[in-house]
Amino acid sequence: VTAEQHLEPACRPKPKPAEPATLTARESEVVSLIADGKSNAAIAAELDLSEHTVKRHVANILLKLDLPSRAAAAAFSARHAGPDGP
Repeated sequence: VTAEQHLEPACRPKPKPAEPATLTARESEVVSLIADGKSNAAIAAELDLSEHTVKRHVANILLKLDLPSRAAAAAFSARHAGPDGP
């Protein structure tokens, strides 16, 4: 088995889910606060969570929405904000 054959499955693009991922209510709160420019520490204080929990929410948001960064999450929030948030 060559290196190319071994790595080929990892290099394939991930299939997109049939339905868009939905955020939990807490993840929606977190992404809205990211869009407000708040740090993980500030979000943790505002929502009475540990900073570790906020980091996990941010990671889940990026994964669910297939976004590369907090900045992309903020842009997503701005584009999709409605009466109930993103």
